[in-house]
Amino acid sequence: MQTPPLSEQLNGEARKEDDNDFGMSASSQSSWQDAPPLTLETFDFLRRQLDVAAKAVLDKKGADYAWKGDKLSNFREIATLLGVHPLLVWAIYFMKPVIPLLKLAVNGQTESEPVEERFVDARNYADLGYAIWRHLGPSAPPEKRYRITPSGGEVFDGGSWRLCAPGECP
Repeated sequence: MQTPPLSEQLNGEARKEDDNDFGMSASSQSSWQDAPPLTLETFDFLRRQLDVAAKAVLDKKGADYAWKGDKLSNFREIATLLGVHPLLVWAIYFMKPVIPLLKLAVNGQTESEPVEERFVDARNYADLGYAIWRHLGPSAPPEKRYRITPSGGEVFDGGSWRLCAPGECP
């Protein structure tokens, strides 16, 4: 049996009759409700596990996607070919592991790759997206490349962010 598209699953068209409003059966709902609290120590341990796994994947695959010592070259090349900002290219790639994770939330499983690999990929893409945003600036037009901070604001000026006083930001 083929899994219906995610949009149908989220709209409830593919739900079973015993599913609740979140597409989960009563039996799966009770299992998470009965789980003990997640301690800070356990969360930190899980986060470190994800860090190690994500770094291992980046170390293994990174060279295939980075040319001339530029970790973002893959995003830059595709952005140039499409005439868009690398952040938009990243956003599209970021959805690749996110869609199966949405299916996991709805169905309780993924189909072609282990769940852990999806989380590792999402984490690595989040890190790459952050690097693109910090290194190449936001995808907004130049006159909109600023952000408000507690100390006033910052403006993207060529290749880096610089502080600007309140009233001086564009």
